[in-house]
Amino acid sequence: MEEKRARELRSQTTEPDRQVTGACPNAPRNSIISETVPDRTDGIPGELADWVQAGVFVLRGSTVVYANPAMEQLTGYTYAELAAQDIRHICPHVFQDLLSNEPPAGTEQRAAPSRYKTSIRTKTGDKRPVEFLVNSGLYQGLPSTVVTCIDTTIDATEWQIGESEQALRAILATSPVGIVRIRNRVIDWANDAMDRITLYSREELTGNDTRLFYESDEEYERVGDILYTEGEVETVFVRKDGSLRNMLINVASIDGNSHIVTITDITHQKHIENALMFTQFAVDHAHASIYWINKDAKLIYVNDAACKASGYSRDELLTMTILDIDPDFTEERWKKHWAKKKRVGSIVFESRHRTKDGRIYPVQISADYLAYDNTEYNCAIVLDITERKKTEERVLIQRNLALELAETSSLAEALPKCINTALEVAGMDSGAVFTFDGKSGDMRPYFQKGLSTEFTEQLCVMQAGSGDRDMLMTGKPLYCAPISTDPDAPFAAGCRQEGLRTAGIIPITHAGKVMGLLAIASHTSDTIPDVHRNLLETIAAQVGAVMRRATIEEELRRSEEKYRSIFENAKEGIFQSTLTGTFLSANPAMARMHGYASPKELIGSIRDTGKQIYADPGRRRELVNLLLKDGAVYDFETEVYKKDGTKLWVSLNIRAVRDAKGNTLYLEGTSEDITRRKETEAALQESEAKYRSVVEESHVGFYILQDGVFRYVNKRFCEIHGYSRDEIVNKMGPMAFILPEDRDRVRHTAIRRSAGKMDYVEYEVRTIRKDNEIVTLRGIATKLPYHGTPAITGTVLDVTKEKHLEAQLLHSQKLDAIGRLAGGIAHDFNNILSVILGYASLLKMKMGTDDPFRAYLDQILSAAHKATRLTQGLLAFGRKQPMDLKPLGVNSIINSITKLLKRLLTEDIDLRIRLADPDPTVMVDSINMDQVLMNLAINARDAMPKGGVLSIETGTFLMDSQFVKSRGFGHPGSYALIALADTGVGIDKETQQRLFEPFFTTKEVGKGTGLGLPIVYGIIKQHGGYITIESAPGKGTTVSIYLPLVSAIKEETKAVSLPPKRGTETILVAEDDRHLRYIMRTALASNGYKVIEAEDGLDAIHKFVEHKDRIGLVVLDVVMPKKNGKETCDEILKISPDARVLFMSGYAEDILYQKGIAGQTVDFIAKPVSPDDILRKVRAVLDK
Repeated sequence: MEEKRARELRSQTTEPDRQVTGACPNAPRNSIISETVPDRTDGIPGELADWVQAGVFVLRGSTVVYANPAMEQLTGYTYAELAAQDIRHICPHVFQDLLSNEPPAGTEQRAAPSRYKTSIRTKTGDKRPVEFLVNSGLYQGLPSTVVTCIDTTIDATEWQIGESEQALRAILATSPVGIVRIRNRVIDWANDAMDRITLYSREELTGNDTRLFYESDEEYERVGDILYTEGEVETVFVRKDGSLRNMLINVASIDGNSHIVTITDITHQKHIENALMFTQFAVDHAHASIYWINKDAKLIYVNDAACKASGYSRDELLTMTILDIDPDFTEERWKKHWAKKKRVGSIVFESRHRTKDGRIYPVQISADYLAYDNTEYNCAIVLDITERKKTEERVLIQRNLALELAETSSLAEALPKCINTALEVAGMDSGAVFTFDGKSGDMRPYFQKGLSTEFTEQLCVMQAGSGDRDMLMTGKPLYCAPISTDPDAPFAAGCRQEGLRTAGIIPITHAGKVMGLLAIASHTSDTIPDVHRNLLETIAAQVGAVMRRATIEEELRRSEEKYRSIFENAKEGIFQSTLTGTFLSANPAMARMHGYASPKELIGSIRDTGKQIYADPGRRRELVNLLLKDGAVYDFETEVYKKDGTKLWVSLNIRAVRDAKGNTLYLEGTSEDITRRKETEAALQESEAKYRSVVEESHVGFYILQDGVFRYVNKRFCEIHGYSRDEIVNKMGPMAFILPEDRDRVRHTAIRRSAGKMDYVEYEVRTIRKDNEIVTLRGIATKLPYHGTPAITGTVLDVTKEKHLEAQLLHSQKLDAIGRLAGGIAHDFNNILSVILGYASLLKMKMGTDDPFRAYLDQILSAAHKATRLTQGLLAFGRKQPMDLKPLGVNSIINSITKLLKRLLTEDIDLRIRLADPDPTVMVDSINMDQVLMNLAINARDAMPKGGVLSIETGTFLMDSQFVKSRGFGHPGSYALIALADTGVGIDKETQQRLFEPFFTTKEVGKGTGLGLPIVYGIIKQHGGYITIESAPGKGTTVSIYLPLVSAIKEETKAVSLPPKRGTETILVAEDDRHLRYIMRTALASNGYKVIEAEDGLDAIHKFVEHKDRIGLVVLDVVMPKKNGKETCDEILKISPDARVLFMSGYAEDILYQKGIAGQTVDFIAKPVSPDDILRKVRAVLDK
């Protein structure tokens, strides 16, 4: 490729051959590839230099790159001297023609070496006859010419031939080019280079067909056809290792069947050729024009762009000099230019070029001086700068106009300058500027020059919707040039009347909006060149900028007036100040706010706002720090002083005004008096705090419900449900708490409320606490917006205890009603039983111990005693039975009744008793407590028809407030606990709710009265205790009795039962039942007492008055006709304050209260009574 380019250059110049191998023709000097002189034996085997008699040298171009010792001896030059010379200096005859006209080595190979007989010039100047044997090949990987030089002065032909043969064999053997001899296309000899080129050994090659080098038979045949007809061919060899290499094959025929073939590996050369071809392609097709020029100014290369720009063909240009296309260059200037380039290397300058048609256009030239292989040339890259020059001209005009406009202060002053510039640029003599009215859109002339008023008015009446105006309003100009040849041109008639030959109307625009029109016209010129049109449109844009600036200035003036008015009349304080706290400006409101008469007084009085204005100077420092950090502060609230020293609250909005470097110049902002708002906020906060305190500390739960979720709950609400506030708020809704059985009712209420049928709701619902305890809540709910969204707010009250109390009250009321009935019945029974017991006892007293009827009397007395216990049970059921309370140990009570309990239980029931240690002491009526235990034992027995276990356990129990709250009964304190647990059938929850109801029984008809548990309940309540029942079907029943503990009291020794003592005193007996009077009289009289009878209260008073001196005791029935026992007693005590009185009654305790007896320290005996009971009681009262 390098040699090909060199050949092209030789064909274009008469200068000596030179090699150019740079990557780009216009590359700088240091990019040109130059060959250095190698060491004398570099690349040539040492043995060749030792024995070859003939001179051998290698040429690359005209330069010697190798010479052997024989050549040095033959010419008299050393190798270094040969390498420094042009070979044509030594042998001008052969090499002048050879290098000028023959193809260079490596591109067009000869079939056989060429022989030349000639002479050489030795170092001494002598001529020596020689014969050259010239061949081509590669040396150091580059195409070269190998020359054998034989001295023909020796007249010994055989020696010469032998020497030449020896030299040739040595060259063939050591040549870097592969050489083979082929007979009938079979290799019969190969040199060593073939081993390196093909990677096959000489032994492997010898006798082998050359077909082994080719990828296909087709390629093998193609190469053969071309090689044996043309003597040279390029192909691709497949080497032994399978790699591919580019090869150049030359052939020389020996005879009809034998040939000498040289094989040159040109792979590297092909890569170089491809790279050079690409470089050449890029240069040829470069956008810029490229010229290679020699010292004589002759063009030796031009690219496609140069041809296109100049209008000449390449062949035409290569016959020309640079002086032919650049009119600014003369021969003299070229010489100076060449010398300057040679001195400085690269030059960039502007000039002019002439095209083939004579057009002159400006260019910018970048010229480089290059030298290679003793050849000098100039590489010039040329750019057409026509458009740039036009741009520069426009920019200059714009700049000058802009400078003039910058010095103007009004639109009236600026527009004439714009018009004059436009007319000067376009070569026109008339013009005008039109503007549009902002409201009506009408066009009106603002300034005109050289045009009549009639013509400008004609242009102003251009109708909206006309094609000309519509085009102008889109920003497109209209030109009429020339008017005389274009009768349909816009405004042609008006222009002809005005005497105009050319006219143009250019829209004045700014930011895409048409603001007016610029009109230019000429009375003499017929054209408006395109370049002038562009400038006119640019000037129109500048006019638009001027008009826009004028508009902005007017708007700014109005804005300043507006904001000055706002500044002066604003209610808020507006100010500017320095960072150090000095006011720069302030409005009247700012002055008034601080108690000053005017802004001037404020500014003059305050030198340091931090010290003089701020109540807390630290707040001023805090404000400044925020401003320095963030640049602005909003809603900064602080207290400040007024002129008179009073304080007010202000809210500040301030920003720091900074320069381009970020330095704070001053502060500006507003100040609002918020004193009233702060006072309102304080009052609101106080009110809110009170409200929050009331809500939070309330014993009522408070909540806000929105979208089915609690948004707020107070502390009591959390306590009621056992959850923390975090667990409830925004996470839980009411259905998470409500008992499943109540949810449908709650949903129905919610639906009615959401439908608007209910604004206010009172409800009662059962909920489940976190600890699974069920509580009853009573609540109130109503609608209320919360954060602008509908919500429900309400309160809840834990009424669990109240519900228990209500149930107890209801139960108590039931028992009271039935107790009253039972009390009345018991009174009558007691009177009857008293009669039966009395008469039976009297009869038994009359009988002997062996009387056969005595057993009957015992049965009568036993039945009467059983009836007595029944009446006592009825009274106890109504809790009306007078109690005989004594301190007893719970264990002793259990022990005293254990035998009786065992008799009550069946044999298949195991009674297990576990007693506490120490024995808990309680105040009890032992008889009633025995009845309680017997009733509970009987119920346990009936619940275990197939047998089981009845456990009785005693202990102590501390009842705390949490227990009371969770169970709904009791008072905190220490209690004795009696627990009876059976393994019976158990009781369901529904039945448990009714166990203490009178006459309710689960037993079969005839086996239960329904009074057992109600009597137990009444007795326990009379003892101030509590009873609970826990049971479940199939899991048995546990009854727990809680009795208040008392301090242990030493048990009294039980008196031995003795017969009643006799007496002699007089006893007044007042009883309305005659049978009872008789029995009492008989019993008392039989025991020595004297008896006075009275049938009612009034009768008793009369009898007492009559016999008061001898009556020792008055026995009064509580309920009697005329006067009851209490009234009678009062009258008797009035008569005789020391009188002894014994009350007697069969009524319940509440009747005694009504009669004024119960609760007083009086002597009392309950009916029914036996004669022994009355005798013992009478004696006891008399003996006091």
